[in-house]
Amino acid sequence: MEVPFISSGAMSRTHYSVVRKVENAPSAQAADQLLLREIESVRRRLADPRLHVKECQECLILLLYCSMALVVASPGDLDFALPHAVNLAETGQSTQSKRIGYLFCAEVMSPSHELQLMLINTLRKDLESSHIPRICLALDALIQSSTEDVIPAVQSRLHDLLSHSSPHVRRRALLVFRVLSRYDAEILARIEGKVIKRIKDSDFSVSHAALIVSTHFKRSDKVHAAISDMLASAWTAGEHKSKRRMLLALLEAFRVTSFSGFWLILLTALLREAFLVLSSIPCESISSAQTKLALSPVDSIRYLLASTDPNQQYLFITCLGCLDQTLWAGTLPDTVAILDEWEAERVMKLLDSSDSLIRKNTLTTLHGIDPAIVGSFYSQLLQRMPSALSIRDRDEYVSRLLEIGEIQCGGDGELYAVQLRELLADVDTKAESLPEGQPIIESAVERILVHVRSMDISGRIGCVTTLISPIVESESRIGSTLMVIISALVCEYAGKTSISPVAILRGISSRLSLYAAAVQDACLLSMLRLCAECSQVPDDVIVSTKDILQLSRRHITRRCEQFLNLSSQRHVLTEIISKAHSSSLPDFVASLSEYQSTDSHPEIGRVVKPTPSGLSSLRSTGASSKLRYTAYETPQPTPSLRHLTSRHRSLSQASDVSSSFGPLARTMTPGELTLATSDNGLDRLTQTGDTRRPSPGTITRQSGSDVNMEISSALDDLASGVNLISLEAPFISELMVSTEPDFQGCWEGMGDHSGRGWCEASMDTIVRRLQQLQHRLKVIAIDQPPYEGDLKVLVQAASQVDSYRCAALRLRESDDESCLWRMRCEDDELRTSIKRLLDEI
Repeated sequence: MEVPFISSGAMSRTHYSVVRKVENAPSAQAADQLLLREIESVRRRLADPRLHVKECQECLILLLYCSMALVVASPGDLDFALPHAVNLAETGQSTQSKRIGYLFCAEVMSPSHELQLMLINTLRKDLESSHIPRICLALDALIQSSTEDVIPAVQSRLHDLLSHSSPHVRRRALLVFRVLSRYDAEILARIEGKVIKRIKDSDFSVSHAALIVSTHFKRSDKVHAAISDMLASAWTAGEHKSKRRMLLALLEAFRVTSFSGFWLILLTALLREAFLVLSSIPCESISSAQTKLALSPVDSIRYLLASTDPNQQYLFITCLGCLDQTLWAGTLPDTVAILDEWEAERVMKLLDSSDSLIRKNTLTTLHGIDPAIVGSFYSQLLQRMPSALSIRDRDEYVSRLLEIGEIQCGGDGELYAVQLRELLADVDTKAESLPEGQPIIESAVERILVHVRSMDISGRIGCVTTLISPIVESESRIGSTLMVIISALVCEYAGKTSISPVAILRGISSRLSLYAAAVQDACLLSMLRLCAECSQVPDDVIVSTKDILQLSRRHITRRCEQFLNLSSQRHVLTEIISKAHSSSLPDFVASLSEYQSTDSHPEIGRVVKPTPSGLSSLRSTGASSKLRYTAYETPQPTPSLRHLTSRHRSLSQASDVSSSFGPLARTMTPGELTLATSDNGLDRLTQTGDTRRPSPGTITRQSGSDVNMEISSALDDLASGVNLISLEAPFISELMVSTEPDFQGCWEGMGDHSGRGWCEASMDTIVRRLQQLQHRLKVIAIDQPPYEGDLKVLVQAASQVDSYRCAALRLRESDDESCLWRMRCEDDELRTSIKRLLDEI
């Protein structure tokens, strides 16, 4: 393309001619030859002592152009032109002359060049000038190229320039301090007050530069407070362009600095709102902008993934869920995954978070990428479920599985019911070997009923029908937990399913004898609710209920009698159902209890609780009828000589109370509880406490004097074990508590001291060689958390200060029995010894 000289931007005709020749060269080698000849020509011209200033500027520009335009050849040493450049920067009268001199020195002069001192002197003179362009040129030169030697010469003047009247000077001075802080970190601490003032500068360019410098004040509360004030003012400012620019600058500062309190909440809310806005924008528009800017929205939140704070983890996964998976997961052929491999691994680790909301959002996000990921995780979790779990741990484990099932099935009620039956059947099978049998998983019952109620009406009916259908099949096995769920659903959805109420009633009654009393209670209530839907109750149901009545205790006996009385009174049941607040089982029970407590229905016997006066009269009558002599007074326990004064007083008070309220109403004193902390005393006092709480309806044969004497004997034995050391002695040693280092805590706490490598030996060989170091090793299996898939080794070396130096290693074996190792260790000696051992294998 032909460009005339006047429009080319060339400095001179010679410059324009050289550029034209290079552009028209037939090859890169020919162009390089032209450029090398031009460099030699410039060298000869600069050797002329009568060279004019304008010609010197032209030569320096030509040298810079030739050195940058060379493709293959090297420009060689251009130091021959440095004296002319330094002289031009020193003696140049125009701004253009000085700019060319400073530019050539910044591009060519090395930091150790002998002319650096002359250039520093020139920079100092220009900084002290009153001419603003000269000051800006010197500041630009320092920003572009500076050395450690320049700090003493310009530091005081730079401090004054921070308060210069020109915003161009103030902005450049701040950036110069930022560059010089690479050589002297303390230089920024001396201008902390100035930086705070410049953050609040009226000129946006100066304030922005101050915010850039403030990112180096990570532990300055004053700087943080100034940025927070700027956030408040920018947030409340009117809608204009400068507000958006300032908010962006503040967000950049927030990437590095740490804030707390209200401002952290405000920043979190702002980030969350930004992703909510992105969720309403079409995916194609975001993808186009992402490609054009080479920047993904995920880049602004990926730092949260490395945090162990649950709040930041929740913010990350909720923001990630606002984006379409195709924007970051690389699921489409023409897209790439935004997250690195270790970041994807951290996302999968969120499935094991202790926070249920984090787990639920992670499951939803992964299910949107590929449902097979969630299905595979569910299968692995179900297979790894231990059989010997406590009731609490089993509740937590089943709740985790139910979380996954809710995400997998979505609103499909029938699919959810099938998966639920299979899950509870598997749990019941593993619980059969336990001594306590099949306990009811209460958390699962509540979670399932709440989830069924959250479905739409079609999904609800489909789920309930599928869950209830096995009840009419005589050969089907139904566990305790599922039976309670079915009873609750039968009560709530009676008459709304396609299954006959009579068939359901027969199915429940035929299984009554298989369950514990708690399950039988729920079954009898649901059967009573079903009777309102049946024109006639089958005889076999009545017979089954009477059989249970003969074998049960008082509560179930009363419930059976209640069923037998009301099952034939359909109008009464209809009235009870109509008065219930809802169709749920708890509301039905509440309405039934309210009906039972009224006097308008004498056919339902009320349970009359005996009053204390009645009980006392019964006791007095029974005692008078059996005792034929005057009872002895309650004997007073004789205190041991070894008893402390406080314990003697406690026993005296206890005996006084027992004489007035009876021996079984005695309360243990704080002194007795203190002595009961020993093993033998605790067992004896526990046994004594058990004898003081007889079951209802039984008569104890232990007198009040026997109880008191047994407690006194137990306390005597306890006193004999503790009287050798005075309780008031000032030199009682404290319990020594040994702390076991946590692998995950050690690994995440030593993130700045990492190393990795490849070893040709297997993991077993590495562990055996580590044992030769004579340090304590803690090995965590591959399938155990944390970091499943890696063999975890924690090396602990005892130091001289009675603490522990730790090294955390993660080993991952390949198919050829070689091993990738990653190590984190803060102690240089221990890290070096382990690395040397790994290199020698």
